[in-house]
Amino acid sequence: MAARTGSSSTSGFFQALPTVPPLYTASKLASLHGVNVSDEQVFDRALRLYLPESIPEKVETSIHNFTRLVIDPSTLRLTVDCETNQPKLNHLNTFGEENKVDPLWTGEGWRLLKAMAAREGLIGHGHQQPDEQHAVSWNRRIHQFALVHAWIPTAAPVS
Repeated sequence: MAARTGSSSTSGFFQALPTVPPLYTASKLASLHGVNVSDEQVFDRALRLYLPESIPEKVETSIHNFTRLVIDPSTLRLTVDCETNQPKLNHLNTFGEENKVDPLWTGEGWRLLKAMAAREGLIGHGHQQPDEQHAVSWNRRIHQFALVHAWIPTAAPVS
């Protein structure tokens, strides 16, 4: 039996960087490619259980695109920035007086992730939109749940 040697920074065992597949793939796109490229079968099954059989295309596309956005390297860089530069509360200004102007300091990653959440409608998709004239045939909260479920691992302290 050969003597075992330990791993180092230049030799030994190196694990390959994993590839993280998207959480959800729209059924129309999965049938085009002939394979389901999403990672989470339970999530897909839950959506099919709670959404009508004919999921509105805008809902399916919204979830499909968002699950790809949250694992994009540029988004993950913002998440790292959020974890590294967490918000700080500055009670005093430079002269030792109470800071009444901008007591909360947030990093660039935090601000951009917050803007992304607003742009993608994480809160808004759960409520009736001003441009909707009639009631929808599906539960808006399920759409909101799907987006928030995909968002949580990327969100860092942003909520």
